[in-house]
Amino acid sequence: MALKRLVTVLGTAIITATALLGVDLLLDGELGFLSTGALPYVAMAMLLSIIVHPLCGLVAATWSVLLLFIVVPWIEQQWGTGFTIPNVVDITREQRVVILFMVLAGYAVYRVYARVQIDRDQLRTRRRAQDEENRQLQIQNYSYEDSLQNLYNRIAVESRSITMLAELLPQLYSFNRQDVLEASLEAAGLMCNAGIAALYRFDETSLSLQREGARPRRAEEVFPPQLDAAASIEGWVVRSGSQFSLRLLLHDESLRALHQGRSTIAVPVMIRGRVWGVLSVGEIPFLQYNQYAERALQIVAALSVPGLEQSFGVVGDAGENEPGEETAMGSIDDLHDDLASALENGGQASLFLIELTSNGSSQLAISPDAYDDLVVQVARTLVSISGGAARAYRYQLQGQLALVAVSQGFDAASYFLLRILEAINGRAWTVEDDTVLPQAVVGFASSSQVGGDAEALIAKAESVLILQRGSGCA
Repeated sequence: MALKRLVTVLGTAIITATALLGVDLLLDGELGFLSTGALPYVAMAMLLSIIVHPLCGLVAATWSVLLLFIVVPWIEQQWGTGFTIPNVVDITREQRVVILFMVLAGYAVYRVYARVQIDRDQLRTRRRAQDEENRQLQIQNYSYEDSLQNLYNRIAVESRSITMLAELLPQLYSFNRQDVLEASLEAAGLMCNAGIAALYRFDETSLSLQREGARPRRAEEVFPPQLDAAASIEGWVVRSGSQFSLRLLLHDESLRALHQGRSTIAVPVMIRGRVWGVLSVGEIPFLQYNQYAERALQIVAALSVPGLEQSFGVVGDAGENEPGEETAMGSIDDLHDDLASALENGGQASLFLIELTSNGSSQLAISPDAYDDLVVQVARTLVSISGGAARAYRYQLQGQLALVAVSQGFDAASYFLLRILEAINGRAWTVEDDTVLPQAVVGFASSSQVGGDAEALIAKAESVLILQRGSGCA
């Protein structure tokens, strides 16, 4: 027990026993009430055990014996007070029986009291456990009630959102750019319960994202007019072609470095198999931030595609800018000369060595003439999607070609590499009335990796091509 409680118990025992001895001294007769079996002292010990604590009764009994048989006789011997000193030897048999009976009765009472105390403690412990269980059940009940209410609210909101989205569909499919942007942003905020929303368009020339619209007006202060594709969450969405959600920050340190607190969810807007832009929303209430909100934003982005394609006049890879049959491919000697010329005076260039295979390792089952026709078609397409910034060359083996992009840094070249793989692997090609599905193995190198040496640039690209071919990666 605690020290304060122990001091209280000992003090109570000593004071009570001493007070009883004082009463005993004032009465005329033999000390200790031996003729009655020491009933007062036994009763005192029993009452203290029951009322205060068993230790209190034991200390009181011990202290009484000490006073009666040691302290008082010593005082009588020293000063002769005239007290009748109890003598254990003179106690009769009947008195001893009475004393023994009283002691046994006191012990029995103590055991009953102890059992009652144990039962009371067990009942108290059980009651506390039941109270705690009831409290937890009550908390759980409140939680279920909150969840149920949130579910009712969500169903009501979703019902209204779907109705309002249906009303926005004509505006989403409009040819008016402003109507499409406003409808897309309103639908995004509506379906995700987002406080702010913005739509960015990816500019391949500057490798940046241009804000085409933001809603409401205060969102223009949150979402900048222009974002760097290499230093923003929206740029990461463009580069990866993947959706961003705030929960990804828990596991990806690189995304934490890019995140600036604007976007809660951002999804790519895909037009004709390419990332055209990014739809980004923020300030979503905690209870509304879930996978449903992520999926809803993807749906809005998909619904916005036809209107954006019409209003912005998006042209695909096979559109009016595709080069004609007269597009020429350079030779290997031209490749070396053009690379050396491009790298003079600290210029930048990127080299792509492309090999067309059937599964990443073996050649296509077509004739040499068909292979040559396929290489020419692929070269035209790649020059087209580069916007004329790249030139194609024949390379060493059948089914190989080289592509040189001048004045292109490493980041831009990395993005163009993804465009190359997408353009070749993502479609079927027709040669000599046969349809083939080639897989591209690409060796890539940039002058920022090897410096201004053209031969080192070619060697670097060839080593990467060999590694890619050996791993079967396309």
